[in-house]
Amino acid sequence: MHSTPDTLDILNIENLCISSLQKTLVTNASLKVKPGKITCLIGESGAGKSLISHAILKLTDKNIKQQGLIQIDQKTISDYSETKMQSVRGSLVSMIFQDPLSSLNPCHTIEQQLAEAIEIHQHRKPKREELCQKLQDVDLSHHLLTLYPHQLSGGQRQRVMIAIALANCPKLLIADECTTALDVCTQQQILDLLKHLSTKNNLSVLLITHNLNIVRYISDDVYVIQNGQIIDHLPTYNLHHSTHPYTQALIAAYALPKHTPVISHETLLIVSDLSVAFPQKQLLFKRSQPPLITGIHFELKKSRNLGIIGESGAGKSTLAKALLEIMPYQGSIQFHYQSPLKIQYVFQDSSASLNPRYTIGNTLKEAIMLSKQLNSNVEQVLQSVNLNPDIINQYPHQLSGGQKQRINLARALISQCPVIILDEPTSALDAKNQKDMIQLLKKLQSEYQITYIVITHEVQLVESLCTDLMVLKHGKLIDFGATHDVLYQHHHPYIDQLVNASLLKR
Repeated sequence: MHSTPDTLDILNIENLCISSLQKTLVTNASLKVKPGKITCLIGESGAGKSLISHAILKLTDKNIKQQGLIQIDQKTISDYSETKMQSVRGSLVSMIFQDPLSSLNPCHTIEQQLAEAIEIHQHRKPKREELCQKLQDVDLSHHLLTLYPHQLSGGQRQRVMIAIALANCPKLLIADECTTALDVCTQQQILDLLKHLSTKNNLSVLLITHNLNIVRYISDDVYVIQNGQIIDHLPTYNLHHSTHPYTQALIAAYALPKHTPVISHETLLIVSDLSVAFPQKQLLFKRSQPPLITGIHFELKKSRNLGIIGESGAGKSTLAKALLEIMPYQGSIQFHYQSPLKIQYVFQDSSASLNPRYTIGNTLKEAIMLSKQLNSNVEQVLQSVNLNPDIINQYPHQLSGGQKQRINLARALISQCPVIILDEPTSALDAKNQKDMIQLLKKLQSEYQITYIVITHEVQLVESLCTDLMVLKHGKLIDFGATHDVLYQHHHPYIDQLVNASLLKR
């Protein structure tokens, strides 16, 4: 049987090896993507997923060496010079990244950036009607052309990145964790868009992810990578029948244990009729702004972790800032305990929340001084979060993402504060590390007698960690109660939408 253009592989990688000066990073990786198909590459953090995607585009660091065959649409680009690769990127193959805000130029409008992508490869200035059509193809209004990236939502920015990536009709789109930074509803919309574009344009997609639900939802076939080696390949529908131990372990890690509800009569916090509005400037003609959150009320009981879920812009972070008393509010927040610092906050971005000029030791000492907990044992706290005490002499840039996240946890624990807010504690973690983090959080809760307020968009996380659950939409409280009751018994349409989007149910 002879191969036809419709059956030839769009991407063909054979025996790809990637190495640094110190060690081999990827060994003999072979991978294929067929026309109009979506192929997923899944594995733990550090397995080599992003390295392979960067190698396809020859975007690896100068100190990184790569060998092996890389063909796109039968063109052997592994032999291309940098000059020739510049004509390939954005035309034959395009890529979208995890954080669209850092990928877009903050000083240029969407129109300028979309037009630039066409001008570079087609050597012509596109008409405005063409740019409007490019946005329409990704379900965006042409009115966005005049806006800047910071004026768009996260989902809109990712759609703009897809429009730019597809502006020159590439044969292959590489999507590297392209939905990780999005809430669950927006994530599902982006995945649906990719499926639609793949079918409509016969577009081949290589999707890199650590999320097994995404693999099940969108892909035709899947490659599994472990420690730089592709160890399994099978159709997605057959994924759960894999006989490889590592693939089986990945699937098992995704099944998080359900949280055992805690009965507690000790109240830590009572919030009544809480509202937060935009600060109003004293102008002659004032425009009334809708409140960010309004009419929020709940009780936090000791050891009964509270989950807060909702889409981006629902008011989750605003509520957290009000509880921290770093944002003016109306209503009542009553703390039923004594502590120098009432609430501690563990940020989603573990890197940005650590001072790059402080050693870990200095960071923790500062926390001790601020909380006035001079009897806190730094070594003991570090061991509690599964870190070697020798880490105190290192700087943040010398640590992995997981280590930095645990340092932030240690800093919160040192204050001996009974309530800790966790902002998306597992959003950037693969299944295994997510499970490890949840086990660590439960262990710390038992050791330090703390109660968590968990801000997240992951239904599986609140089911595994939280006794109670609050659902927010457009700044208003939709529901509050026991986690299982809120998710599965109240049947509010918005909550059903969140659950289905989080679990990516078809």
